[in-house]
Amino acid sequence: MFAPYALYTPHFETELEIIQNHLNDGDEILFIGCNANFLTCDVNLKHETRICLRCMGKRRAGIKLLKYKINTKDIYLLTGKNKSELKNIKTEFNTLEELQNFVIEDFDIGYGVLSSLISILRNPEPDVLLYRNIIKQYIISSLATYRSMQNHIDSFHPDKVYIFNGRFAYQRATFRASLGKNIQTIVHERGCDIYHYEIFKNGTPHDIYYVAELIENKWQSCSDMKYREEKGSEFYHNNAKGIAKSWHSYVKNQKEGLLPKNWNTDKTNIVIFNSSDEEYQAIGDLWKNPIFTNQSEEIKRIVESVRGDRGIHIYLRVHPNLQKVKNRQLDEINSLKSDNLTIIPADSPISTYALLFNASKAITFGSTVGIEAAYWGIPSILAGPSYYKQLGSTYNPNSHEELMNMIYSNLEPKNKEGALKYGYFINTFGIKFIYFKPTGLFSGKFNDKIVKNSNIISLLAVMLRFSYPINILIDNYSISRNEKDLGFR
Repeated sequence: MFAPYALYTPHFETELEIIQNHLNDGDEILFIGCNANFLTCDVNLKHETRICLRCMGKRRAGIKLLKYKINTKDIYLLTGKNKSELKNIKTEFNTLEELQNFVIEDFDIGYGVLSSLISILRNPEPDVLLYRNIIKQYIISSLATYRSMQNHIDSFHPDKVYIFNGRFAYQRATFRASLGKNIQTIVHERGCDIYHYEIFKNGTPHDIYYVAELIENKWQSCSDMKYREEKGSEFYHNNAKGIAKSWHSYVKNQKEGLLPKNWNTDKTNIVIFNSSDEEYQAIGDLWKNPIFTNQSEEIKRIVESVRGDRGIHIYLRVHPNLQKVKNRQLDEINSLKSDNLTIIPADSPISTYALLFNASKAITFGSTVGIEAAYWGIPSILAGPSYYKQLGSTYNPNSHEELMNMIYSNLEPKNKEGALKYGYFINTFGIKFIYFKPTGLFSGKFNDKIVKNSNIISLLAVMLRFSYPINILIDNYSISRNEKDLGFR
């Protein structure tokens, strides 16, 4: 179990759940945890002492709640050859593309580092020169993780390796190291609701074709046609009502039925529902769009293509998830001007579903609302990669010209069976927790106890917040110790 981040609830508790299940079966567990090893990480970008202590304290508290003892080890297990390699690794990148394309053996290290950085900054195109020091730290720690996990696998000879999510820097390092050793690699993530988690065998939740296969298999494996259609439909009705089962509802602050004041039913009203570029920007080639470089570029081309056409009006619903975000994507969107364009800000109370239900056509780039449009009988044009692209319920243009032809054509809604398949999967997938009892999206109890630090660890963390650097108080967990472990001192 590669579990470096104990602060993430419910993901750490999911790891405890998986471990407990294996212990019940008599399996031997090797738990690989972080003892302030990383130079930087997704939880603690600045390597602050108090955060490291909280994370380590929670991990120890969680492990104590397991019914049997397990083996635990530090992440880093490096040979002299590994340390020499770390000293000479490339850490300077002049462009985003150069970082993306940086690969070591079968390890797409640049994509992993970029994925972590994008998620932290909420910016799909971070400045690699501005953040060069953080990138350097991520690169070094990623390669150290990759080599260490290869060495752990050679030493322990596991039958399975578990990680969370799979797209972030150190999780991706472990994913590649494990697959490269021909070990079954299992990725865990949230399930259909807070009471379920899901596992992905030798794949990740971001693999379009893998997930599409899971969707189809789950649909075919249910012989009760009425049940699967009811559960599939339930997903869309819940979304429209703002009922969230596994994540936040993005429409809870919107006013039901509210349309823009300039909505004109005599016109062809095209509604574009954009999405955040950040999560899928650094996944890999599967999520590269064949039509455009980024969403705002294609939206601009659409606006320009219909400029002056009084029979068409474009409404751009900016995704509510982009509230309070400042990046190039939003700057470009907000700079668009046209008489037949209305931009609806991320925090606007205008109803996403009022827009959808009244739209002549919906254009999306992979967000869930694209398949929701198909379910509700709205012609849905999908202008980007998505899990539901191959389900047969959306129009999938391969060029800007083809997309514009769809805008001007009299499209009929497609068969919604694909939408039902998607809804059924999203509404039912996952394994129900036994030992972890969730109380919210980010809270719950494992074996009837909240996993938290001991009072001493918590007090020390608070004291250190206002005190001295970690290498003065606890040299065992200092940054100088990290650099020494990596062969730099």
